[in-house]
Amino acid sequence: ATLFEKAVTLDTTFVSDYAQLAMSHALTYWFGIDKSDKRSDKARLAAVRAMNLDSSNVLARTAMGYYYYHIERDFTRALTELESARRANPNNADVLACIGYVKRRTGEWEEAYRYQKQALELDPLSSVTRTNLVETARFMRKFEDADRIGARGLELFPEGVDHYVMMAMNLIAKDGDVDGALRLMDSASSHAPSPSDKDALLRLRWFFYLMQRRYEDALAAILGYSRTLATAEDSADYWTELADTYYLLGDSLQSYACYDTARIYIEVLNAQGSAVGGFLPPSLGLVYSRLGEREKAIEAARRDTAQLSVSDDAYLGTEPLIDLATTYVRVGEFDKALDIVDTLLSIPSNLTPAFLRVL
Repeated sequence: ATLFEKAVTLDTTFVSDYAQLAMSHALTYWFGIDKSDKRSDKARLAAVRAMNLDSSNVLARTAMGYYYYHIERDFTRALTELESARRANPNNADVLACIGYVKRRTGEWEEAYRYQKQALELDPLSSVTRTNLVETARFMRKFEDADRIGARGLELFPEGVDHYVMMAMNLIAKDGDVDGALRLMDSASSHAPSPSDKDALLRLRWFFYLMQRRYEDALAAILGYSRTLATAEDSADYWTELADTYYLLGDSLQSYACYDTARIYIEVLNAQGSAVGGFLPPSLGLVYSRLGEREKAIEAARRDTAQLSVSDDAYLGTEPLIDLATTYVRVGEFDKALDIVDTLLSIPSNLTPAFLRVL
């Protein structure tokens, strides 16, 4: 955002710079880099300024759409702005892709897929559009489409870690092919990834090793993280994953201590309203279930589904449902868990029969 902030001080009438500034602030908020009120206010003010300068400008409308989508999570108003931008420029790939992303949230999956596919056809070299389309296809269980689009991504971006990740997740979802997913992690690691990408790959390795019951390897993967745990989000993820691993290794003392540490970080995140951005913190219900707090576990997991339901967000809202089903399994409520699994298998989600087989 710094470059655009400098640009608007040099020319206070340049619509595009205000629009780009608004979108930069919105994404900074969305990805959890800075979720302060000050950051959201900056996004709103820059978007409003762009609209006041020229409400017919495609970038200004897009920036307003970004604000409603990424900060307010008002998908209806976001679509209104983005559709206006699309009418002004029907072949704007970025606008079409963003409409697709919002329609994933509103549960209009076929429309979401169509818009994202059209965006990729207009801009086949967009790495972000391609990986998002692969993910949308996987959620919709269009596994062959995901394979084809993802394979082309690996050809175009052989050093693009996200493309290997999406292909690996599709292998798991389609066939439960953990060995193939790990081979993709090896290929990605051979391209000297950045420290943050290396951590992302290690985190996936951890997940895949758990599927193979290779718990010592999973522990080594977690302990290989280079991240500094500078944020509560990083710390909550880390301690939860470490706790899960120690639990599966049979180390009850270490796992309990790690779960209790994770609980503290998750409670802080929940108090801050951290579910309003692009990601969710780990499930407090799952942590309570391992701490022996059965009623608290169920209450916390149910609360998460109430705070973010599938009707609120068809894309992210499936995650609390998965966590609730897992919580029910952990506390012995198997029929309730199966009811939720049946629901998740009937709608677009991360859950597939092949995925369940290797869990």
